[in-house]
Amino acid sequence: MRKTIIRERSRKEKVYGAARAQGLSHIQADILCRRNISDTDSLTPLYDPKLREIPAPQLLKNCTMAVGRIVTAIKKGENIGLLTDYDVDGLTANAVAQKAFADYFQVDDSLIHSFVGNRLQDGYGLTDQLCQRILANTPCISLLITADCGVSDEKRLARLKEAGIDVVVTDHHLVPGDEFPHSAYTVVNPQQPECPYPDKAISGCMVCWLVLSAVRTRLVEDGIVPVATPTLISLLDYVALSTIADSVSLLSPTNRAVVRYGLLEINRLVRHCWQVMEFGSRPVTRLTEEDLAFQVGPRINGAGRMADPQLALDFLLSSSEGSAGQLFAGLTGANTLRKKIQDQAMDLAHGLMDRAEPGSGIVLYHPDFHPGILGIIASKLAESYGVPAVVFAGTPVEGILAGSCRTNGTVHIRKMLDRAAEMEIGASSKSIISFGGHRGAAGIKLHEQGLEVFRENFLAAISSGEVEGEGVTVLETDGGLTAEEISHATLDEINHLAPFGQHFEHPVFLNEFTVESAKFVGKDKDHLQFILRINKTQYRGIWFRASAKNKKAAEAAVSGKQIHCLYQLASNEFRGKRSLQLCITDVREG
Repeated sequence: MRKTIIRERSRKEKVYGAARAQGLSHIQADILCRRNISDTDSLTPLYDPKLREIPAPQLLKNCTMAVGRIVTAIKKGENIGLLTDYDVDGLTANAVAQKAFADYFQVDDSLIHSFVGNRLQDGYGLTDQLCQRILANTPCISLLITADCGVSDEKRLARLKEAGIDVVVTDHHLVPGDEFPHSAYTVVNPQQPECPYPDKAISGCMVCWLVLSAVRTRLVEDGIVPVATPTLISLLDYVALSTIADSVSLLSPTNRAVVRYGLLEINRLVRHCWQVMEFGSRPVTRLTEEDLAFQVGPRINGAGRMADPQLALDFLLSSSEGSAGQLFAGLTGANTLRKKIQDQAMDLAHGLMDRAEPGSGIVLYHPDFHPGILGIIASKLAESYGVPAVVFAGTPVEGILAGSCRTNGTVHIRKMLDRAAEMEIGASSKSIISFGGHRGAAGIKLHEQGLEVFRENFLAAISSGEVEGEGVTVLETDGGLTAEEISHATLDEINHLAPFGQHFEHPVFLNEFTVESAKFVGKDKDHLQFILRINKTQYRGIWFRASAKNKKAAEAAVSGKQIHCLYQLASNEFRGKRSLQLCITDVREG
């Protein structure tokens, strides 16, 4: 199993000094100087992000060309198709586009046609099945706009072009070097070569939002819509959800501004979908980035994994609080089913691993794996065993497998697939049908009879590739707090640095505590509730799913007297009373 180590984040004294000079507290400056920040002149966009930090859409290569085609379609009353992925990023982009066309651009609903891929029936991207649906649409579509997909689908783009459909591809995935989507009318993607947009780490929904923001500007300039037409800032709630759920970098000033202002928009509770949030028995009146990451995002994704992603899109676009509530209940049910199937699949996967050494990588297939949760299984295996993992399941097409690939943090998973494909050059038959993705994650389709060939080539690619990390799970901390610093005042200082997320991690502290009491709580008795003490000061703590995360440490903590806890500061509110709580993430015996 994968080795786990605890490591305190290193401090950059120059960053600390600059932060203090700009008026930040010791706690805030200490947190910033432990993040991957090198430019002390650009601290303000990190701790006080503003919408002006978002670079102009026109900096996106081909944005002007895309805007021109979309505006022409609006002027001529053309039928416009929207093609998006089935996950949070794609579905929020679809919602942004539908809202923009209807509420801002005054386009009749009958002219907008939405196409959302179904993970189980269609697969990822512009697949043959989706291509056929687009071509068969009545009335005929003359312009198709993609979001969060399309950059790896040259063959289908060529088919649509031949049928007279112009395709504006908006995407954020890596552009394939061997098969650029030349058949698209134009491609807007910050990752493509020679794109001057300064921030490459934005979500697919954000790329779509930028293009449509530029469309709004052109429509105003051309007198198609009134000068008083609002900007698309009110749609940043959707973009914020996509940014958090898609785990794009929150060191990006653009993404920090999007999330901060998007959360403000969400918590205005104007949209019906945000009015009905309820996690367990707790109604929610204020959503945080953690809620988006761990509560809302999984429910939206759950629809695509286990049911129909249209359920999630309908929820995001709910026209009444009643329908939003019903749809949210359906999303929660789908996510509950996903968890159950996921647990069963993980038991099966670990059983398969008990009979095989992971070696340099893991390649697993079982006919009972549910195709909707392959990415989750691969992620957990990569984390547990410390090697890249590819997990396959069957597809509706006999003899074809679909797989999800996840890195262990030491290799670029897309490059490994590139190398595995190169090893098939000149072979009489090929195992790989198609693949796409980026450094951390990828998807692949495979001929079932070529599974063993792919396994050999994939493992060989890893063995011959460069290593980019340590190959261990590292639990990073921000050091310890004094007893006096474990307080609401410190929590408030931390919250002023939000949002936290990918590459701008929520502060985690490490302290030694005396255990006053510890007991398992919750429906399944899998959460561990503590009363902890430093000197004469007591603190309440909770370690969610302690048994599942580290059963041995959890059981030892119940009977132990001295333990080291990794924890985050949190606030617990009950009947109007606010109390401090330590949200524990791991425990080591003292």
